[in-house]
Amino acid sequence: MISLKWSWTPNRHAVKALGLAIRSHFEGPYHHYEAVPEDVQVRWWTEFKTRVTWTAQDEWQIKKVYETKVKKRLSDMLTKARDKRKRPHWIGEQAWVDLLIYWVTDKKFKDQSAQNKINRTSSRGGAVHTTGRKYHLDIAVGLERKYGKPVDPDVLFLATHKNKDGRWVDDRARDTYEKYHERLRVAQSQNAKGSTDDTGAMKLQCWKDAAGGKTRGRCYGTEDLASNIRRGVSCLTQETLLDPHTSHAHQHSAEAKALRQQVQQAIERADVATTGLVEANQRYALLEEQMQLMQEQLQMVLDRRSRGS
Repeated sequence: MISLKWSWTPNRHAVKALGLAIRSHFEGPYHHYEAVPEDVQVRWWTEFKTRVTWTAQDEWQIKKVYETKVKKRLSDMLTKARDKRKRPHWIGEQAWVDLLIYWVTDKKFKDQSAQNKINRTSSRGGAVHTTGRKYHLDIAVGLERKYGKPVDPDVLFLATHKNKDGRWVDDRARDTYEKYHERLRVAQSQNAKGSTDDTGAMKLQCWKDAAGGKTRGRCYGTEDLASNIRRGVSCLTQETLLDPHTSHAHQHSAEAKALRQQVQQAIERADVATTGLVEANQRYALLEEQMQLMQEQLQMVLDRRSRGS
């Protein structure tokens, strides 16, 4: 079972289920989510719901987060396939050809790719971090469990923007971290008697300022947790505010934990089954190639014998 923290918790299992849903019904050259037919979008959502559960009162918020996540997940999967320059098993041959043509010829796509490349090298553009495709929410939740308290933005930043040898990933990371602590010292001196919630909100505001603010809903160093940098929030992983009449989302925690474990085990079994199917398909394809080669060799032998006679 997943819960809400302005995202999904646990995050990695839900994202894995998203990938399985997309792979199960990828029937055309869907180069971005808006190109996916409505009936296929419904199939993905339906497939996702068979793999992940949540409380009834979270349904509309889960769907809202889903709409954002599925777009990013599809984009990540296509980017990975494009970078490898190899057709993955879940994309049909004709769809792959059409995608290759789109990536090479579509002007809007090429312009966006060029702009993204510029952004990744600019001070206000894409960020360099050390965690690959792992979501910051998963990292933040892990840090909270480790330290037994809400994770501050600078603690999360250290975990995601410093290499194992202690070096920053780039100058921007070091400068942002130093600016944050400078702003925090000033803010703390002006608000020495603030409450814990006030302190948390103050830290988020200091981080937002040090990071250069929010652009299109994003804030440097927070990735998928940027939506929690807003008024009234005191922690990057603060729970979603629910209607007071339906605030029983976290009751029956023992039952919820058991259900969560069952879902995780089911997803893991599905992954194993999917992997086995992929390997079987690969073996079958190899066997077909070998049979084809044997047939060609046999035909050559027969032809030689025919000519000899």
